[in-house]
Amino acid sequence: MNGEVQDVAFNSSGSVMFSTGTFGEVYEWDMENRVCVAKFPDEGTIVGSAIAVTPNFLATGSSSGIVNVYDRENMSNSSVPKPIKSLMNLTTRVTSLTSNHSGEILAFASYEKRDVIKLLVSIFCKYSRSSVIR
Repeated sequence: MNGEVQDVAFNSSGSVMFSTGTFGEVYEWDMENRVCVAKFPDEGTIVGSAIAVTPNFLATGSSSGIVNVYDRENMSNSSVPKPIKSLMNLTTRVTSLTSNHSGEILAFASYEKRDVIKLLVSIFCKYSRSSVIR
């Protein structure tokens, strides 16, 4: 990996690791073979600061407060994937980025300002009509 590692995240089985760092690039690592299998620039990011992975999405945070959400399925189809959503709600570095186990809620925060936390409820999740609470 070029530059310094700022954050890493593993898929649920631990077979894949994603990393981001000071050059604003995202790396995908095969943990069984211990090799980098993909690398791409995180759109609009100069310095990557946080990363989170869910079953369907990869979220990255930057030093400028931008959070990008990528569709993991589309990431394998392109050498330079585009985010399906870019969030520009923070004005300070994203220092924490995590989701619940199913990836329906993404939380991102910055410790550089008091009480800075945002939640994104994924509009990309597929719900059946029977699971909608009325």
